[in-house]
Amino acid sequence: MNKGQKISISIILAIIMLSIGLLAYPALAYAAPAQSGTAQRPDIDIYNEALENFKSGNYAAAYSSFDQLCTVRKYGLGCWARGSMEESGNGRTADAVKARASYAQGCNIGDEISCSDLAAMQYNGNGGPRDIFNAKANYTKACNGQKNQKSGCYYLGTMAEKGEGQEVNQSLALSLFKKACNLGDPRGCNDTGRFYKNGFGVAMDKAMAGTFFQTACNGDNKYGCFNLAQAQMKGEGTALNYALAKTNYEKSCNLGYAESCGALAYVLRMVKYGTVEYAKAYQFARKGCDQSNPYSCFQSGYLQQLGLGMAIKIDGAIADYIISCNGKNDTACNNLGVIYNSGQGVTKNTQLAKTYYQKSCDLGYKDACDRAAAIK
Repeated sequence: MNKGQKISISIILAIIMLSIGLLAYPALAYAAPAQSGTAQRPDIDIYNEALENFKSGNYAAAYSSFDQLCTVRKYGLGCWARGSMEESGNGRTADAVKARASYAQGCNIGDEISCSDLAAMQYNGNGGPRDIFNAKANYTKACNGQKNQKSGCYYLGTMAEKGEGQEVNQSLALSLFKKACNLGDPRGCNDTGRFYKNGFGVAMDKAMAGTFFQTACNGDNKYGCFNLAQAQMKGEGTALNYALAKTNYEKSCNLGYAESCGALAYVLRMVKYGTVEYAKAYQFARKGCDQSNPYSCFQSGYLQQLGLGMAIKIDGAIADYIISCNGKNDTACNNLGVIYNSGQGVTKNTQLAKTYYQKSCDLGYKDACDRAAAIK
């Protein structure tokens, strides 16, 4: 090889090495920021900042941050928060389809809350077709995840009790209700108490039922307070205690369970349960009747018909009895029959009385059957 050839080869090698260096540079330049020592901002900090924006009404900023967390950073709770805003329509038109997709994205990332809310939409057919099979699967993910999402366990229990997406399984339902209760869901505590009270999937145990009803009521579950009051009125699994029963009926009523309002009204007007308080009885009966609860309307009608703690108000009694009778309260139907048959405060109308007596009879009030038959 002569000198000229050696020089040519050297030039070629130099060009090749230079080319390799130029090709490698962009990769090195791209990697450089990761070596700079600058820490990435934690997802939870961005989430909490977005949450503060949401609370202050800055929905656009909140949504943008939640979207970034979900889409770019793959932070499941961000997907859930974005979906929640889409479902409820905070700062935008509510869009169940988008919400369902956001929850699905969060669930796929592994966020249990997203799985639970996705399951709820699938169960109810919101934002897409009703899908019991996948609702069950996603409630299961929520319940069995590391965070043990309590609502997922609770609703999975209701599905097991009803046999939705599976055979009816009371034992499984009970275990899921217990798990939900232990995770802090008072609905699970109430339903666990209900299962023990009735012997569903377990030996009947009224004392255990009372314990779970108490836990549910302590957690402000309106049904738990009602069931606890019922047990205290009868001394089932707990000491007979009318005073505590009144307290728990009142709490249940104030939490929104109208049946408890009527139950409290009844207890307050009966001397055998302690001091009679007609005015308070009417107050709670009225509260329940304003929610169209048949039992509360019966109590309100009764107090007005007899003028207990007030002047007799037949028009008011009739109005409330009609609501109660239409709600299949047999005694209310009978009392309407009494009013029209006797002409108490109204024009006597025996045929209308017969109609109400017969309806009461059909609902199971035996004395009303004889009264209906006596009117020709």
